[in-house]
Amino acid sequence: LCLDPGHGGSDSGTYTYYSSQNGLYEKYYNLKIAQYCKQELEKYANVKVYLTRYDDTDLDLKERAQIASDYGASYLISFHLNGLNGTNRGAVIFYPNTNYRPDLSEDGKVVAQSVLNELTALGIQSMGIRTNTIDGHDEKYDYPDGSEGDYYGVIRHAKNLGITGLIIEHCFADNKADFGAFLS
Repeated sequence: LCLDPGHGGSDSGTYTYYSSQNGLYEKYYNLKIAQYCKQELEKYANVKVYLTRYDDTDLDLKERAQIASDYGASYLISFHLNGLNGTNRGAVIFYPNTNYRPDLSEDGKVVAQSVLNELTALGIQSMGIRTNTIDGHDEKYDYPDGSEGDYYGVIRHAKNLGITGLIIEHCFADNKADFGAFLS
């Protein structure tokens, strides 16, 4: 497994308003969540877990997928926190669309649902699992076979390398209840 703490370096992600440290950026929470998850997953036999970044580093989306490929990972799981208007709550997980490599889509769907089940068992509200479609066809996202690609680059680049990519939006960092229950 390759866990990807989303954002990093000059890309801070969303901002939390409720931190005791006068707010922190998403990139720091994503790294901490990935570190905890790595520690937990390494308890399982025959599971190797790597991170795309171990500190506050700038990485583009293609680099993240290449790091996963270089490690020989079967999965690239990108960790994020949502933010919108302070009222939305819950977790959503994105998995690959069925174009180009439908096997990776099916695999991703199963893993996404399993992860979401674990998050909801912790009390996080479910916003479901879904693919990430492009609003209107854009050739720059196409897969090598000409089919419409996934919008999210980490998933698209992972699929191009034969890796199942997922994006986990754990909760809403700008929602006081989500922050208090899951991030504080």
